[in-house]
Amino acid sequence: QAILAHVCEIGGFPWLPVCLLMALQAQSAMAVHNSKTLCFTEPGAELGFLKSRHAKLANSLFLGFAFVLVFAMLQLLMLALRGWETGGGKYIESEGSQRASCARIAVLICQSLVCIVGMAGSKSSRFQASLGPRNFEIVYALLGCTLLVMIPLTNIWYIAAVCGVRPETILVTNISADENLMLFLDIILTGFHMMCPMRWIMLAPIELTAF
Repeated sequence: QAILAHVCEIGGFPWLPVCLLMALQAQSAMAVHNSKTLCFTEPGAELGFLKSRHAKLANSLFLGFAFVLVFAMLQLLMLALRGWETGGGKYIESEGSQRASCARIAVLICQSLVCIVGMAGSKSSRFQASLGPRNFEIVYALLGCTLLVMIPLTNIWYIAAVCGVRPETILVTNISADENLMLFLDIILTGFHMMCPMRWIMLAPIELTAF
């Protein structure tokens, strides 16, 4: 390597050894990683890598599910204080509004239960040991997809449409608040990407579900 560097320096190409070294390092890295999934090809190395970041992943998931749980509970509290029949004052009181409000409450309760299960699993060492690091990531990716499916159903416009009611006939303000829905979906996606040390192959189902 020293001789090659000296020859290249004499020839006017002092940067060539660095480029060759970087190319060799990249080739070596590709040999131990799957080029598509970025997983280690050697099972022992892959398991060790997953274990090394497992504690941080579990703590991040706990905080993320706790955030969603608080948000869901606040929505349920608002419905209880402002009148569930009108969706917290968002609907004109009618049979259709009551049906939409009941469905929205049911979705919020299910969302809260998913968050509670997610928080409990992220703190249960027995549960984590029974799954293993790889299956733990798969289970929580599926829980993330479940939350993303539920989020549009907590929107006053879309839950009314799902219940077979024309939203414009029962909404006090006939506006589809897509910006709130998109903001919350973006918060969930950004949280998974920024806080959870998971490879893209595990995050891909969450991204596809959001879109």
